[in-house]
Amino acid sequence: MQSLQKVEKQKKKQTLGASFRRLFAVISMTSLGDGLTFNALPWLAATITSNAMFISLVSVCFRLPWLLLSLPFGVIIDRFPRNVLMIISSTIRAITISILAFATIGGWVSLPLLIIVTFLFGAAKVMFDSTIQTVVPIIVEKQQLERANGLFSTAQLITSDILGGALAGMLIMIGLPLPFVIDAVTSTCSIPLLKALRGSDQIVEKRKHLSFRSDIMEGIRLVKNSSLLRALAIFSIGMTGPFSSITAVQIFFMKEVLNLNALGFGVLISVATIGSILGGQFVSKIKNKIGTRNSILLAIAVMGLGYGCTGLSSHWAIVGVLYTISAFFVVVWNIISVSIRQRLVPNELLGRVNGVFRFLSLGISSIGAFLGGALVSGGELLVGREWSVRLPYFFLFFVYTLLFLIAFRFFNVERLKNNIG
Repeated sequence: MQSLQKVEKQKKKQTLGASFRRLFAVISMTSLGDGLTFNALPWLAATITSNAMFISLVSVCFRLPWLLLSLPFGVIIDRFPRNVLMIISSTIRAITISILAFATIGGWVSLPLLIIVTFLFGAAKVMFDSTIQTVVPIIVEKQQLERANGLFSTAQLITSDILGGALAGMLIMIGLPLPFVIDAVTSTCSIPLLKALRGSDQIVEKRKHLSFRSDIMEGIRLVKNSSLLRALAIFSIGMTGPFSSITAVQIFFMKEVLNLNALGFGVLISVATIGSILGGQFVSKIKNKIGTRNSILLAIAVMGLGYGCTGLSSHWAIVGVLYTISAFFVVVWNIISVSIRQRLVPNELLGRVNGVFRFLSLGISSIGAFLGGALVSGGELLVGREWSVRLPYFFLFFVYTLLFLIAFRFFNVERLKNNIG
């Protein structure tokens, strides 16, 4: 009898429930659309202009909502039903991408239209992605959070970066509007599933007597007053900016230096994502084996060397290996950084503190994207076109080298032990 009860309990623990399955389906569909649109946008922009500065504006507009909206959206998420917010964001996304698809089919796409649509798409994504993080603890048991988050993360990486990247390359060769059409369809199909999501209409914390500013400032003060959180925030800025300068203009590096077409570009990015998936699987083993400090130092060093050497290469296979190794340690850094925050920050403040970090790291990516375009455009006059598209990789290597030296001194074992145990 007792053994039967144990089996029942074990089965119950392993079952994540219908709401999880619905949200998993929504994330998978939406992430596939992310991959298609994110990979198709640079190619669409390249049909309008060959100016790197204008191309980088598209990336800036995609990332700018993180800078402008992360903090206020964090407060909104605490005040309104989660599924309603995700439905609104999915609806806005479906409408804007549909407009872009029809404009591409009709041949009347312009740079201003592309910038506006990209900004709205980015704003909808900020709301959607930020809300998901608050829904997971509502729809699954506490002991299942790691499993659920791990499954969601894997689904996002596989559907967005691997399937989305490779499929986008094939679809672009068939017809440039196709990635946007599919994204609009998947966004629309997610809405009924979100309506049926149970439990996500709960509001975790009602704050009737506090203003937006008071809520936001409480999270900012905690980051400011904690030396370790403050350091993590600074490192997030320093690492995200140069990385975004690469992603904003890597299309030129892939096309002009590696001589890749749309399919080759999508496949290379998809293969590199395998490194991200493996990083998520092995980060805990690395941290347990060499410790938090050494894991941080190793991640920064390998990312700097990996992307720096990419700037010196002209062969797609070598770049693919370097991208894969670097992507592995990008995830290692991200997970360790998030884990430190989760240990340091009280649950009732974690949402707002995460909003501060999103504001700083993802918001600074818009500046980094603009800087990438400026490096290529300005560098072209000094060192020629080929070496100008390599400059963002050298810039990242220089910044990450400085960050490694700072991290070597700041993240000592005693400081980490005193703060996170």
